[in-house]
Amino acid sequence: MPKIKFTKEDVLQRNQLDASWYKVAAKEVVEETAKDGVSTNWVTKFVILEGPQAGVPIRHWFNEKAMGRVVDYVKCFTAGKVDLEKEYELEDTVDRPVLAYCHYDQKMKFNVIDDFRPVSTGATAA
Repeated sequence: MPKIKFTKEDVLQRNQLDASWYKVAAKEVVEETAKDGVSTNWVTKFVILEGPQAGVPIRHWFNEKAMGRVVDYVKCFTAGKVDLEKEYELEDTVDRPVLAYCHYDQKMKFNVIDDFRPVSTGATAA
């Protein structure tokens, strides 16, 4: 008979987040080809760092066709500026806290991130 074992993360990912700002950190960034077979996705696994939802994982897809979203994320770690002459490694953001506006998407049936802010902006996390 098949057996299955769950991790704490497996269970927590089903927690439906209320729409709010949460302090999160990227735990992993993986580059892969998008469903269109042409563009690149940077699949990033975030985890909520504190509060009642601490430990809840959220998978987020950055795509090269929507670079503005990546710019907004990177700006959280570069004092609000990006250098057009510099190449940025998304791996450098792993384990660095950032505020993310998260909520449970009823249509998609999973938690999503809509926006990012640096922790220092004074916005409060849930």
